[in-house]
Amino acid sequence: MLRTGATSDPADRRIPRTYETLVDTVIEVNGPDGVRYVTGSSTTRLWERDVLGFGVTPARPGPRIYDLAGDPRRPGRGRPA
Repeated sequence: MLRTGATSDPADRRIPRTYETLVDTVIEVNGPDGVRYVTGSSTTRLWERDVLGFGVTPARPGPRIYDLAGDPRRPGRGRPA
């Protein structure tokens, strides 16, 4: 398990959201018999900044933050704010 974090709050006091996602995983294993691939699924928690632009977050997840893929002003790309 890998965990990252900070010991202080951001200057604007806004703590970024995280999103739990189920992702397909491929691991390459090199050994004496050659290369093998291990596949599966893993549950991962992604930071808000990593999912912006993919339409996962609301169009405006916070002040001065815009998810362009979720922007309702873009025809066919948005959803109601």
